[in-house]
Amino acid sequence: MRITLAGALLAWTLAAQTPASVADHVRSGIAAREAGNLQEARRELQFAVAGAPDLAEAHLYLGLVQHELQDFATAVESLERALALKPALPGAHELLGYDLLEIGRAEEAIPHLQLALQEQSANEQAEGWLGRAYLSAGRPREA
Repeated sequence: MRITLAGALLAWTLAAQTPASVADHVRSGIAAREAGNLQEARRELQFAVAGAPDLAEAHLYLGLVQHELQDFATAVESLERALALKPALPGAHELLGYDLLEIGRAEEAIPHLQLALQEQSANEQAEGWLGRAYLSAGRPREA
């Protein structure tokens, strides 16, 4: 699973909506994640979220890092917050659907995975998870 933001969009979002210190934490968190240091990435993104609680992208990246650390329940919280702030945030529905499925909330995962398929119809990964969610929710005909 890959969540990316175009560099120009991220730079604009950070410049337009956040204090410099928050933008620095977001950039540091993304760089740490890309370097494979997930604990540092989580720490930096937690600082960013604390400094700019309305920055959806910071919640998304924090959720992604928590997902990669297999802290699915906490990732769900971050991703739900990201989507509450920006409902059409690319990639967030797929990640949230997967994480909901991982913590046993298959029925709740279904609409997020459906939205992920609307975002990207050729998403075989989300399609597989949606089938798994239907089965786990006791809806085998829809799987």
